[in-house]
Amino acid sequence: MYKFPLESLLNHIKFKEENIQKELGALKKQLAADMENLLEFKNKKKSTKKELVDKQKKGITISMNLLYHNFVERLSGKIIEQNKVVESAEKKVEEKRELLMNVLKKRKGLDILKEKGLQGYMRDLLQKEQKFIDEVAINSFYRKKLTKNQ
Repeated sequence: MYKFPLESLLNHIKFKEENIQKELGALKKQLAADMENLLEFKNKKKSTKKELVDKQKKGITISMNLLYHNFVERLSGKIIEQNKVVESAEKKVEEKRELLMNVLKKRKGLDILKEKGLQGYMRDLLQKEQKFIDEVAINSFYRKKLTKNQ
């Protein structure tokens, strides 16, 4: 039976690959949530500005106008902060993706080595089997020839 000499390394790399894939999935999920938050802040800012314009057309007190402007300003600050969070999450996802690509390259290289080793093993096994069959055939031939001559 063929035993790949680097099987433990291959198993370790497969384990590492699975863990990185799980981590990448979690990071992508977090990125999606961060982007959703950013979109909510932008939509809230847009709707608040529209609401302010509508109220200004109908007439609004200075204090209410100031309240709306302060709220829009806070939303702008949150948008800036959330943009930074999204950029950071995107960077983490990209780094994890690159790490996964490197691990995949290593695993594929080992898979190729394992396959070549298995092919070589099978080729040797077939050659040994063919030699055995040839020996049996030769021995059988000589036995028949010996029994005829006697």
